[in-house]
Amino acid sequence: MSDRALKAALFVGLVLCVVIATGAAYGATYKVGVYYFGVWSASSCNVCGGGNTDWWKGARDYYNGDIDPPWQSDDFSYLLPALGFYDNSQRATLEKQVRQAKANGIQFFNFYWYWGSDLNGGQGGEKYSAGLDTYLTARNTADLEFAISITSHPWGNLNISANHAPRAVDLIIQQYISQPHYLKTSDGRPVVFLLDTRGIKNGSQSDVLDFIALLNQQVVQQLGVSPFIVINAELNNLNASDPYYLDVKNLSSVQGYSCLNYFGVSLSGSTTVGSFVRYNNNLTGVLGGFNNKPMIPCYMTDFNEKPRTRVGVPSYNIRYLNDWSVSELNRGLTNVRSFVNGSSQGVVNNHVLLYAWNEWREGGVNVEPSERDGNRTLAQVSSVFSLATSGDSQCKKYGNCTHNTYLPTGTLDVANCTRIAGWARDQDTSYPIKVHLYKDAPYGQGGTFVTSFTASNYRGDLPFLDKYHGFSVTTPAAFKTGQPVKVYAYGININANGVANGSNPLLNGVPKTVTCSP
Repeated sequence: MSDRALKAALFVGLVLCVVIATGAAYGATYKVGVYYFGVWSASSCNVCGGGNTDWWKGARDYYNGDIDPPWQSDDFSYLLPALGFYDNSQRATLEKQVRQAKANGIQFFNFYWYWGSDLNGGQGGEKYSAGLDTYLTARNTADLEFAISITSHPWGNLNISANHAPRAVDLIIQQYISQPHYLKTSDGRPVVFLLDTRGIKNGSQSDVLDFIALLNQQVVQQLGVSPFIVINAELNNLNASDPYYLDVKNLSSVQGYSCLNYFGVSLSGSTTVGSFVRYNNNLTGVLGGFNNKPMIPCYMTDFNEKPRTRVGVPSYNIRYLNDWSVSELNRGLTNVRSFVNGSSQGVVNNHVLLYAWNEWREGGVNVEPSERDGNRTLAQVSSVFSLATSGDSQCKKYGNCTHNTYLPTGTLDVANCTRIAGWARDQDTSYPIKVHLYKDAPYGQGGTFVTSFTASNYRGDLPFLDKYHGFSVTTPAAFKTGQPVKVYAYGININANGVANGSNPLLNGVPKTVTCSP
């Protein structure tokens, strides 16, 4: 299977998608997210072509000047990410990317999700999930919400067969949708994107409807809430005689639409050279074609897949925009905002999804900060949508975020002869923080330091998306003197990098007094 096949969803380059708002006025709060492809590393690539095992091949080649004709004179210096040619199976990489995104006002990642039907001896399993898996282990994972886009291509063993569907759905629910910081509608329903359905069973309308019914049934059964299912509207643009055609406008079991606009709004799957100006001119008309349910309008911030020649794609098949500019980007984003503001979209109010964080050789290369351009695109996005940004240029470009805006908060809930428990959190990040215990008196006033531990336990009652800030430890022997002893607990202040910095306040509920036998 070619790398082009892996990522060519339908006929088009992927795009910036927007979950429309409830007739939002300018200045309203928008929730902006971005598509994320889960595998970038220098090894373990079995779809890179020609025996190559480097996921970065193509992007790295063109950046280094190894460019195929007819584009040797083009400038490809933008192809180096600000973090370098990274490995996103490394936790440090995802933690930096989360900081980059948050500092620029981004609020969620939308991960492509694949099923490999040939894995585990033909039993099937999750595929290309390194970035998603690592994101969930990042210490600041809940600084961003996340969603998944089910991408079931009808090639390369990326299909979901009928007998695999129950296990695939169960994995999606248990591993992802059940997470506290999974993307939800304003009334608490998890948003699930169906990006490509052609590999679901045999791809027919009845097959897709059966899968949607199973997904809905299992989410309700396991989580007690109905999912908000969003389907790719472009399946409706296939010829009605095509076996993969879906009459998505009349699918009662989905709640909304997303789409992948034809490349450059050309209305031709064979066009390779697109126009950004034409795309922006036609955007509103294309988005207005689905108005019986909430639409997720689509917007390409840029598209240029020339580096794919290095992984076996002929130059005559390469798609790109020939007239990109910052001013056109700004105009297009403003058009998207105007469309959002003029639409009534109910519970998916004001969500915005960009294409794409890290499609470095596959077209969408204009969102994740690069070494050459920094956070130029994200700055345009944050300006148009009035996003809340934070930190300095080092934070926005490299994820090196040393700002410290908030003091820790928390409560010492329990102190007895068995355990000491409560919670502590620093709003600068969802990294867990340390808690220090002192006895008899506060720090600096004669108190004695007893112990330190990390507040990282799950606390479902916390009023935050990130709920892993609880603590419960066995009462230290130092508190067991046979006499009344006061317990003081401090939250240790950290900056946005997760590094201890600043003053450390007492938690609420202190002091507590314990009288315990030695």
